[in-house]
Amino acid sequence: MNTQDDRRRDFGREWLGPVFAEFARRLELYVAAATQDPPAVVLYCARGGFRLRAIHELWLQRMGLNSTTRHEDFMISRLLASKVALLHAPELVIGTLCSEFAAQSLRALASAFLPDTSAALVSAQLSTPRLTAAADAEGIAWLFFGDHSLARHLRMHAEEQHELLGDRLDALCPDPAPRLLVDSGLYGRTQLLLDATWPKAEWHGVYFARSNHCHQPAPHFKHATGLILEEDEFTYLVPEAAFLRYWHLIEAVLEPAIPSVRWLERRADESIGSNMDNVAWQDAVGDDGNPFFAGILEHLNELGPSDRQHSRARFRDAMRGLQQAILSPRISDIERMEVGARGRDFGRDGYNSVLHHNDENGWQARRRRIREALWSEGQVALELAPFGTLLLRQRRRLGLLIDALRFLGRRH
Repeated sequence: MNTQDDRRRDFGREWLGPVFAEFARRLELYVAAATQDPPAVVLYCARGGFRLRAIHELWLQRMGLNSTTRHEDFMISRLLASKVALLHAPELVIGTLCSEFAAQSLRALASAFLPDTSAALVSAQLSTPRLTAAADAEGIAWLFFGDHSLARHLRMHAEEQHELLGDRLDALCPDPAPRLLVDSGLYGRTQLLLDATWPKAEWHGVYFARSNHCHQPAPHFKHATGLILEEDEFTYLVPEAAFLRYWHLIEAVLEPAIPSVRWLERRADESIGSNMDNVAWQDAVGDDGNPFFAGILEHLNELGPSDRQHSRARFRDAMRGLQQAILSPRISDIERMEVGARGRDFGRDGYNSVLHHNDENGWQARRRRIREALWSEGQVALELAPFGTLLLRQRRRLGLLIDALRFLGRRH
């Protein structure tokens, strides 16, 4: 029986597989160029980096290649990076938290920031009326730097996390070694925060895609590379830019069903662990029932050394098909590509739906669902079937013409 998971696995093998094979090829070229003198350490960032490591290592195996570079799993997240940077780059961290916790309360921020082991203390402290206020810049500054016991506890926790991560990095990376952070992307905020915390270290971000889509200062971009995509704005002229319209597809492929890293802790044997210690994350990285990732692995397992020379051509063919499927999807494309609800991450509870399925009629309801969907083209195709796909194809043709004229105008 051709189930939905079967169709998604086929999609992963036929369309996503060539894209990630090309990523692995480019990553090997990047690592080889970056590991001359002194030799770099490749740090695969939790969680997306773990699967990128699995893809890279399987590709190396299929190509009959070996890497002499040191490769390490790196327990990190934007939340943990914000903690270690709090006392070293407070303005940067406050800006990050304003973005991540917009329209949420200071209570929600404090609960996300502190570990579960602080539950009793948090319960006592979180009754403060001011914590019901929105998490804006002024409120966040008061929460972390005010003269009250909760702020002191938050700062103490941040200082502890800084010490633990520093010790972990000392064990992973000799002082002069460049640190290559491998992750999915887009903006690379973790790299920005780590660079602000340890500015003397040599940090490089190596991402599936790099994009300053949020239009924020990006000083770290001079040491950040997107191996598949480097675009700050969506454009119809670049097939890979379609991922900016449906980034959740890449997240769904690369992020296994495991928690993000929330805190570090020192174990009884003096080694450094995290909240992931009680999670079988290694097993989940390899197989958590994700049909997209299973399909990608199937594609890689079909490759041999002679396929290396065909990688770029297969990548270009796959990207043309993916661009069409993302920007003007048919209902059958949606069935193969829909990823379901996505977790909110950054220590927060809850999920956001990528597409909305309900029977509420009326143009107001349809417009609201299109506006709120995380994949707007997919929602348009659903709401206006069978004509939505045709409308999206016409918009794509018009958009391609407009982008081409803009490009020519800039050249002259």
